Amino acid sequence: MVLESDFMLGKLIQPDKVATRLGGSDFEDNLQIACAMTAQLDVIVTRDPSGFAASSIPVLTSQQMLLRLSGGNEC
Repeated sequence: MVLESDFMLGKLIQPDKVATRLGGSDFEDNLQIACAMTAQLDVIVTRDPSGFAASSIPVLTSQQMLLRLSGGNEC
């Protein structure tokens, strides 16, 4: 579980420690989620969304993102 106390003025403190608490099975995916949270991203784009189940940020495939950017309703 990631707590608000893990963030200070938009900066993530020790992202590797936060990544270990996200609950996903892939540390690198969890680290990407922690970095996306730090950067306050709106979405994560990946070829393999299954590794991002622990993400509080929406996860899209590249095709879904292209559809969204072209004005489609896919999310």
